[in-house]
Amino acid sequence: MNNNEVAAVDRVTEQEIRLQLERILLSPPFRGSKRHPRFLRFVVDKTLSGAAQDIKERIIGAEVFDRDIHYDVSSDPIVRVAAGEIRKRLAQYYIQPGHEVELRIELPPGSYVPSFYMPHRGDDVATDERSKPDRELQVALLPGEGFFISEPAVPASDSATNTVNTVRRNRVLVAIAAALAVLLLIALGYFVWSREHRHATNLEVFWQPLLGSNSGTILCIGDLNYLIQDRSPTLPSDISRILAAHDHISGIDAVAMARIVGFMGEHNRYAIVFLADNATLTDLRGKPAIHIGAFNNHWTGELLSSYRFQFQHDAINKLGTIRDTHNPAQAWTIDLRSPPAAVHKDYALISRIRSSITEQAELMIAGIGPSGTVAATEFVTNPRYFNEFTKLAPKGWENRELQIVITTDVIGERPAPPHVLAFDVR
Repeated sequence: MNNNEVAAVDRVTEQEIRLQLERILLSPPFRGSKRHPRFLRFVVDKTLSGAAQDIKERIIGAEVFDRDIHYDVSSDPIVRVAAGEIRKRLAQYYIQPGHEVELRIELPPGSYVPSFYMPHRGDDVATDERSKPDRELQVALLPGEGFFISEPAVPASDSATNTVNTVRRNRVLVAIAAALAVLLLIALGYFVWSREHRHATNLEVFWQPLLGSNSGTILCIGDLNYLIQDRSPTLPSDISRILAAHDHISGIDAVAMARIVGFMGEHNRYAIVFLADNATLTDLRGKPAIHIGAFNNHWTGELLSSYRFQFQHDAINKLGTIRDTHNPAQAWTIDLRSPPAAVHKDYALISRIRSSITEQAELMIAGIGPSGTVAATEFVTNPRYFNEFTKLAPKGWENRELQIVITTDVIGERPAPPHVLAFDVR
C-alpha cells in the first residue's frame, strides 16, 4: 500500500455534525458568550447548506455582528478577533477528557470555513497521529448522504518508527512542562516579593494610619439634623415620621462618602458608617476614623480645637470660615447665604492627626461649601492632586500630623481641580 492509498473511510452525516455543534455550544467555553456561538453556528450552517463560498469576512460582519454590509473591514477587525477567540475556545473544549474522541469541528487559521473530521480511532501509536501536520483530511459533500471524510494511511512498516517518535515527543513535552512549571514558580515568587517590597506612593503613605487597622475604619458623616426644627403638629404623619428618623445627609456628603469608600475598597479595606450625631466617643476610641463635613459634623470641630487651622461658623452673618490661629489676619470665608450658582470659589481643610481625645488616627475632610468638600475628597484620593502637597511639604511629613488648606474654582456648581493654599506639618 503506497502513501496515496486510503486506509480508512468514515461517513459523517449532517445530523452528527449538528449534534456535535450543539454539544460544543452548550459547553463552558461557549455558553457564557453570545457572539461566539452565533459566529460558529453561522459558518457551520453555511457550510452544511453548500454555501461555503459565501463565508467572507464582510458577510460575517453584517450577518453576525450587525455591521453595515459596506463597512470598512480593514479598520474594524471584529470578525478576525472573534475567529481567533473561537479557535481558542474550540481548543479548550477538545482538550477536556473524553472530548478528544468526538467529531472535530475546527476553524482553520486564515479561513472562516469550518472543517469537520473524526479523530483517529486506532490503537497504540495511531492515537497521537491525528495531530501530525502532514496528515491532511479530505472533505467532500455527498448529496443526500452527508460528508465523506478520509485520511491518508500510516504504512504498517513505519509503526516502530512512529512509536519511537511518540516516546521522544512525550519526553520533550514532559521536559517543557517541567521547565514551564519552574518558570511559573519563579514568576509567582517574584510577584509576591514585589508586592511586599513595592514602594508605596505618597498618597498611600498619607492614608496608612487610617487603613492600617484590620478591625476596619469608621466613616463619620455629617448629618442634617441641626436643620430639622421641632416637628409641627400640623405636619402630615408620614413627613413627621421621616423627620423623626434623624438619619438625613446631604447629597454632596453622600458623593464624598462614595468616593472615600471606593478608594478604600481599592485597597481592600472597609468602613463602618456612622452619622455624626450617632457616633459616640466610645465608638471613636475603638477604631481610626474619617470625618466628612465641618458645620454639620460636630466631631470635626471638637477634634481640631487645639490645631492651627480651624472652622468658624458665624451664625448671625451666615459666614463660613477657615481661620489660621497662628495668623489671625489670614482667613478664607464664604457667604453661606449665597445661592450655589453665585459661588465661584470654595475652600476646604484636610487634617490628618493623632487625636489625644480618641487616641486614634483621625482624618477630617471638609469644605466650607459643598464644592469644597467634593474637591477635598478628590485631593485625598487622586495621587496627581495630592502630589502638589508633597512637592511643597518638609521632609518627614509622612509620620507627622498635618493640615492642608485647599481651594477650588467653582464652575456651574461643580469644582475644578483643587490647589494647595497653605499647610501645617507638626
